[in-house]
Amino acid sequence: MSVAACLPLLAAGCAGPAPAAPGLRDHSPAGAGDAGAGDAPQRNPLRNAYFGDLHVHSSWSLDAWTFGHPMRNDPSVAYRYGRGEPILDADGNVRGRLAAPLDFMAVTDHDNWLGEVQFCQDPDASTYDLPVCRELRAGSVPAFFRLRRTSLRDQRDPALCGDAEPGPDNRCDRRAAHQWRLVQETADAYYEPGVFTTFTAFEFSAVHRASGGWLHRNVFFRGEDVPAWGGAALARGHSPERLWEWMDAACTGDCDVIAIPHNTNYGGGIVLAPNNADGTPFTPATRDANSAALQKLQIVKGWDDPEGGTGERVYDVACDGGRRPDPETRRCADSGARVNLADCSTMGGSGAAELSAVRTDPEFDPARRAFYYVRVLENPTCRWTTWRALESGGELPEGVPPAITERAWSSPIWHTPAGS
Repeated sequence: MSVAACLPLLAAGCAGPAPAAPGLRDHSPAGAGDAGAGDAPQRNPLRNAYFGDLHVHSSWSLDAWTFGHPMRNDPSVAYRYGRGEPILDADGNVRGRLAAPLDFMAVTDHDNWLGEVQFCQDPDASTYDLPVCRELRAGSVPAFFRLRRTSLRDQRDPALCGDAEPGPDNRCDRRAAHQWRLVQETADAYYEPGVFTTFTAFEFSAVHRASGGWLHRNVFFRGEDVPAWGGAALARGHSPERLWEWMDAACTGDCDVIAIPHNTNYGGGIVLAPNNADGTPFTPATRDANSAALQKLQIVKGWDDPEGGTGERVYDVACDGGRRPDPETRRCADSGARVNLADCSTMGGSGAAELSAVRTDPEFDPARRAFYYVRVLENPTCRWTTWRALESGGELPEGVPPAITERAWSSPIWHTPAGS
C-alpha cells in the first residue's frame, strides 16, 4: 500500500551515505518542458504530495519469513525496491517492480522476534540446526504460533534463546540489539536527500492479554541519536503506555520519534477502550483554547459508609508545573496563580495545556457501593461582573467574588457490588 502525504517536517529523514541511484526519477513538473515559463505553476515545497510506504516487512520479520517461504528479501532489498529497482528471483527473473519510485519509506520489521529470526537464518549460529529453526525454515505455521504464544507470556523460547527470561543477558535480546544497529545502518545507507527519504523504524507488536486484540504501533525515528534497542513489546509488557514512557526516556539529543497505531481493525475494539492496556482507567484533560490554562486534575470518590450515610473525598491526581499531591492531604500545593484585577490577566502559576493520569484506588472495597468521576480545574479568571466593571470603568460589585475557577467534569463511573 502506498501513502500520499505532505511531509515537510519529516523530510530531513536519516543521516548517512547515499548510494548512487541514477536515472530512477525525473522531478520536473509534468509538461514543464513544453510550456512557457508563464504557464508553469509556481512549485511550493510545503504543498507537494509525496508518496511512500510506512509499513514494510522483510525476511527479518518472523511472519513474513515464515509465511512467505522461501522469503529471503532483507531490508536492503526492500529499500532498493522502494526506490525503483526490480526484485529478482533466484534465476534472475524480475518478480516485481514499482511503476514509480517512492519518495519515502520505512521497513518496520517485528520487534519481538528480531533475534530469534537471525539465529535461525545464520548457518554459523549454534542454534541453526535446532528443531524450531528447521521448522521455521520449512515455513512451519505451528512453529510460528508457538513462538508467538511464548512472547505473549513475556518469555522467550529457552532452547533458542538460552533462557526463557528476556533481558540484556538473554542471547536473543543481545542479537536483537545487534540487529537493531543494522536496521539503522541500512536505513541510513539508502537515504538520498531530496530524492528518497528513509526512516529507522520497527513494529511494536503488542497484544492485549485478556481479549487478544492487537495494540500494534509502527515506531519511526528521525535524527542521529536513535536510542539503543529496548522498545520491544515483550520488554514493555505489551503496553503502549510503557512504549511511550520508553520513547520519552530513550529518545534524547538529536532524536525525534513518533508511534502510529497500526492494524487497529484487529484490535477487537480494545484500542478505543477508556482504559490503558493494563485495565486502569486513563484520565486525560485538554485545555480549551479560548480559556485559561489547566491547573489540576482531580478524581472525586463517593461511597456508602458502613455505619450509615455516605462519604466523599477529592484526590488531586495531576497538577501543572510538575507539582505532586501530598500523600497525607492528597492535594497539590497552591500553584500561586492569581488574577490581576486591573486587566484580568493571570499572574503566577505555570498552567498546563494538557493533564493526564492513571490512578488505582488503594482503598477500593468491592463489597461497598461507590462512584468516581473526574474533574479538571483551570487557573482562576475574572468573573463576568469584573469584566463588566472593567469595560464600563465602574466599581467592582460588592458581595460577589471578583474571580472564579472554571471547571469541567466527566460522567461518573458507578460500582455496584455483586448481588446488590
